[in-house]
Amino acid sequence: IGTITSDKASQLTNNTWSSSFGCDDTSNLFEAPPDSIIQIYSQSVMDYSVVSTSFVISTVDPNDKTKRVIIPYTPSQCFGGDPHCIKLAPQLSDKPDIIYTLNFPANKNSSLHSGPTKRDLNQTFSGLCSFRFPFVASSPANYKLALYLRDGLIEGSSALDGLKQAITITPPLSFSLSLPYTWMLTLNASFIPQTTYTIVIRDSPSIKDGFNLSLEGGNITFTTPEASSVFVYPQSYGRHVVFETFDTKWAILSRNVNNECPPPYVSAINVNGDNLITVLQKILNYDTTPSGDTAKYSVPALHRNSSIDKTEFDPPFGSSGMWFGEIYSNCYKTLSLNQRHLISRSNIGVSILNGNKEIIVWVTKTDTIGNIKGASVELYITYNSQLPQLVSTVTTNDDGLATINTNNIFTFSDWLYAIVVVNWQGFIQMSEPMFLNKPQIVNNYFCSVVTDKAFYNPGDTVYLKGYIRNRSDQTISIPSPSLISISVSWKEGAKSTTVNTMSTSFGTFSQAIPIPADATYDRTSTVSIYSHDGNCDTGILVADPRIPTTVLQVQKQNATYKPDKGIDLLFELSTYTGSPIQGNVELHWELERTVTEELE
Repeated sequence: IGTITSDKASQLTNNTWSSSFGCDDTSNLFEAPPDSIIQIYSQSVMDYSVVSTSFVISTVDPNDKTKRVIIPYTPSQCFGGDPHCIKLAPQLSDKPDIIYTLNFPANKNSSLHSGPTKRDLNQTFSGLCSFRFPFVASSPANYKLALYLRDGLIEGSSALDGLKQAITITPPLSFSLSLPYTWMLTLNASFIPQTTYTIVIRDSPSIKDGFNLSLEGGNITFTTPEASSVFVYPQSYGRHVVFETFDTKWAILSRNVNNECPPPYVSAINVNGDNLITVLQKILNYDTTPSGDTAKYSVPALHRNSSIDKTEFDPPFGSSGMWFGEIYSNCYKTLSLNQRHLISRSNIGVSILNGNKEIIVWVTKTDTIGNIKGASVELYITYNSQLPQLVSTVTTNDDGLATINTNNIFTFSDWLYAIVVVNWQGFIQMSEPMFLNKPQIVNNYFCSVVTDKAFYNPGDTVYLKGYIRNRSDQTISIPSPSLISISVSWKEGAKSTTVNTMSTSFGTFSQAIPIPADATYDRTSTVSIYSHDGNCDTGILVADPRIPTTVLQVQKQNATYKPDKGIDLLFELSTYTGSPIQGNVELHWELERTVTEELE
């Protein structure tokens, strides 16, 4: 099973649902809701007409555990008719926690040119999962415990009040619930450091998920970590904005435990043309020295023992709408913090598409719908800690688009850091640093070759075929007929032998190549294809030419037997390759114990 898709589960979770999450923290089974499409992939080629009805999907009969129920399915081809893929739409139950088995039986062919399968191929997957909470986090982060909603809530935020009644925290703690995403519930509480908590969720028939399943109970026990001298980031979990940057006041929050750290400080400078290069160096960490008192604006934070302090200050001067902010602290023990971030307060939105030979920048307004025409777009590059330099300046068109050609910027290095800076009506917006690689030269041809079997015996004949195509940018074309040289070595350490043929007007070629009777077996020989237009290769496995040995399998026909009744046994004789043996075979067998003795 490659992937399982479900339109309904995706709609319920804003496209975050994945079948690979499983039904609980320990399960590695795929989840398949009732409307699932199962995509099956194989390294071998699968002929759709051959395998489309060969698969068997089954589950245990709920009324008779000794029997299995066959699940009907509708097959279809994968996108583009991929010969290594097939899609199945089974008629799965809407009841939860049913285990299904997908089977490709033994002695079945996957294509017209393949041999039969040696044994049954089985893979197990789960049906719809029950509505219960697997806990994403084992301990709370930022005073929030994440509860994964696999299939959303059918009533959305309206169900939170009822859900809160089903949750108990021990030791008792006041808490609230929020639904930041359709797929995640957060439990918010003032958890005390170094304290063990148990959260119990009771069965709630009235609380239902998107598939109308009632909530099942569960619990989790965890111990909160020791409080440390760190900064508490109030926005975006500290990933983007260090400060609370409101229009009237900015703020920083800090905590000091056991007087480990001296007072930190915060600094922010307004980014403009005079200090742009300096800011770029700091953003790239080429300049790691703290700004300290040399910054344009610096305010030390309050710092009381074992408490969270909030220091407010007036925004620094400047009107570009872009600031470079920094918090710095050097603790007495091990913690050293130097957080650097860009802070944007403008209405300029920048989207960047990094192509192979160009960068496309789209500049828009974030407060209204509209493109920004006439904005100046600058590209700064640097490598190996060199001083950032301006290499290109373009202007956005009527659609807010600007294209920067990057063909000629890799003069001194095959890789670069690049930052896009947008100027518009005195406002500045900057991108995060981008890592650029020198565009690779794309081969102007490609070649493919296949053989008629997976492995061969010495003395066999290999029938191979392939094709060659020319490629120019986005155009694929068929080359003119040309000489094809096929080279292969059949013996360990021996020189290669070469066979020549011609490609056709369709760009295809084929050739029959005999394998010597004394070829080295248990070895993969590489067949190399050479032509004026392109090269490729494939491997040919020469197998051990042993006499096929036989395998005898005995299977019971019934699950249970009674004394003095007949025993139905099935004997199956085949070779080690899976081929059945037919004809007159004399078979001797005996019972070592009677049925009555076995039952006793």
